[in-house]
Amino acid sequence: MKPYPIGGATQAFTSHIRGSLPPLKDLIAGIDLPALVAHYAGPGKHSAGNWQFHCPHSAHADSKPSFSVFTGRDGVWRCHCLSQCGHVGDALDFLQWLHGCETGEAVKRLREWAGQPAPLPHHPKAKSKQAKATIAVQDPGYAVVNDPAAMSGYLASRSWPTEVVQAFGLQVVRLNRASEAATLRVLHPFTEYRAGEWRETSWQARRLDNAEGTRWLGPRGASLPLYNLRALDTEALSAAVICEGPADTVSAWLATRDIAGLAVVGVAGSQAWRREWRDYFAGLAVVIAGDNDAAGEAFTLKVATDLRGVASTLIAACPPAGVSDLTDMAKAHGLDAVRRLLTEVLPIEVPAITPTATPPLDAWAAQWALLTEHFTNAFTVCKVCAAPTPHAYCKKCSALTRRDNGKPVHWAKCDNCGEHTVGGHGSKCRICGDGYRVKCEVQP
Repeated sequence: MKPYPIGGATQAFTSHIRGSLPPLKDLIAGIDLPALVAHYAGPGKHSAGNWQFHCPHSAHADSKPSFSVFTGRDGVWRCHCLSQCGHVGDALDFLQWLHGCETGEAVKRLREWAGQPAPLPHHPKAKSKQAKATIAVQDPGYAVVNDPAAMSGYLASRSWPTEVVQAFGLQVVRLNRASEAATLRVLHPFTEYRAGEWRETSWQARRLDNAEGTRWLGPRGASLPLYNLRALDTEALSAAVICEGPADTVSAWLATRDIAGLAVVGVAGSQAWRREWRDYFAGLAVVIAGDNDAAGEAFTLKVATDLRGVASTLIAACPPAGVSDLTDMAKAHGLDAVRRLLTEVLPIEVPAITPTATPPLDAWAAQWALLTEHFTNAFTVCKVCAAPTPHAYCKKCSALTRRDNGKPVHWAKCDNCGEHTVGGHGSKCRICGDGYRVKCEVQP
């Protein structure tokens, strides 16, 4: 049986907290529910293994003890208000009912009562999960290339705004491999919580020319963490979207970034999900956004199987027929369609979309097309020999390029490597990272 119907559907199915998988089942089973109820209701009476309390709910003026705490058939403590409330449930249900809160908040309160740290950001186990291989700082496996035109082209091809570069730390790079000497890629960094801070520990890089060969590459031998894992580092979290790949993660983030309590993370490929990650999503409503193909279906089923009994609700979201993934869906139907697909059955408050909240994707594409054209014509063409160059110093004719606005170009020559680059005196060279530069000016 398929976990969801292929062809643009969203299906929700409940995965009750009292499931068969840790850690929530073990947490609930270990709670001393009589002591927890006594914390809110005051002392109770013990008889034949059961407890009787005054109902602790503020809306119930309980004159006689009518709140029963007993052991269920599975050996787990449960409670039942035998009077007007009628509430029945375990320790987690009790806190959610008593405080009128979402499941995620109730899980947090339960962990605090049990003396267990909450998941991110205060869960040491969750924050200390390590990748199997970590890239050495002195040799990251790539060299950064200063090519704004290449980056703008990459953004335009996906209809992404420029803020994505800073939000996700994207960089144009060339991999340190003989076969990649002439290939430019855009690197998506993967971060983990190490030694008290978030650090880049791995990466995936997308080929820009779409030529034959592997489009996405990562470091050899590395097991990548969740992409955008830092999004889970928040206390007010009630839902999460798990995407198949970094690109879909960015598209889903753009479509839902204004929704409070919703985190968007990604897995580095349809077969890269790891069962140990399920602890991150304890008590959350989880949307699994796999691609519209057989691999995406298998990915969704695998994630849903591992999260059953851990997440409060599981939702499988599939792009419509004729669209392979969320990024293509955003380009074909707009961000609003992606937003509706991911949030239409979420048990959280989703604000209405305003016309100015998310600019249309075609507007972003047009903006980047104009920016790319302006950059090429005005900033990367030598005014002496008319040769295109990405630098303020033309290596073809050894002259300084000049802007169309007639103002002089401020350039600098590095004392160490002799290269020319835009900048001022007293800073490090952007090319070799060393030396001081002498500031000069050339009048138009």
